[in-house]
Amino acid sequence: MKKMLCVFGAVLAAASGLIFTACGAKAEGGDELNRENLATLKGKTVGVAQLNNVPGLTLQATLKKHGVDYVVLDGLQAAKSEDKVNLVAVEAEDMSPALGCDYYLCPEPAATAKINGTKDKPVSLVYAGSLQELYGGEEGYPQAVLVAKNDLAGDTVTGELVSSFAGNAQYLASAQTAEILSLLAEVRTSGLKPAFGEQNLNAEVVANCSVRYVPAAENKEKVNAFLGELAAVSANAAKAVSDEFYYTGDFTAQPQNQTVRKVYVPDGAPALGIVNALSQKNAAFEFHVIDAQAVAGYVTGASPAADYCVLPVNLASKLLGSGDAYRMLGTVTNGNLYFLTVKNA
Repeated sequence: MKKMLCVFGAVLAAASGLIFTACGAKAEGGDELNRENLATLKGKTVGVAQLNNVPGLTLQATLKKHGVDYVVLDGLQAAKSEDKVNLVAVEAEDMSPALGCDYYLCPEPAATAKINGTKDKPVSLVYAGSLQELYGGEEGYPQAVLVAKNDLAGDTVTGELVSSFAGNAQYLASAQTAEILSLLAEVRTSGLKPAFGEQNLNAEVVANCSVRYVPAAENKEKVNAFLGELAAVSANAAKAVSDEFYYTGDFTAQPQNQTVRKVYVPDGAPALGIVNALSQKNAAFEFHVIDAQAVAGYVTGASPAADYCVLPVNLASKLLGSGDAYRMLGTVTNGNLYFLTVKNA
């Protein structure tokens, strides 16, 4: 996975002039965590951003998959196990060499910011592995998905939107940083603090956000497996979905009306998935970048606002898994979580 990200990041850097930090510099902290040495985390403490949500649940599912026992601590001062991985909830903004954990699991863009912010200090945070690679190799895990209202799923206008998502990686390979930020700023909810800015958006971060569209027809089994693994960690984390949840057909039906369709996307990595669509200025769509905490409100209720929405796959399974109101068109992002560890100069 790291090799793939380095190559993709280098391509983006060359094509767009984005500032790029070589991936090799991220591996200075010693052995990179992989499937073969994951058990070396036993006895160590891992500080996890959003331990009780998808990041922490995915880590726990990955540890279970590889037969590595773990325990969830009440806090950093709790007694630690010597023969299990010690997981503790921490805030991403608090992650530092001084906090006291051996490793941290951190999302992008915060992970790269932590590395760059400490790289010239006597004690620094350095790259130690990719959770995406540990879970599913270069394919990562199905993190965020695109859904459409049931009556829109198969028409030609939806086909235009899907095409823009499918072409997003190619767009990112030539887009300027300022252009990406400007496009997102135009559709971001007023007052919402941007997840990305000039200081934390570069080719490496874009690559590490794993923005890659995979149609539902190609990803159905993997999504089902991932949801099952999350539910095995916590029964309330995800639900099994019906076959009707997945839209695997074509996009040839004629639209029933010509009204502008609203697309809602949470800020952060998922928002990078719409920049190609934004650049196309298609009058058929009205885009909104929203607070990730508010996304459920746009796909629920008697008359939900979103014609299309990008949301975490586990949330989609719980709210929309019957397929009665919305259908999943595809996966938009495939994980953006990275291990950091402490390095002494």
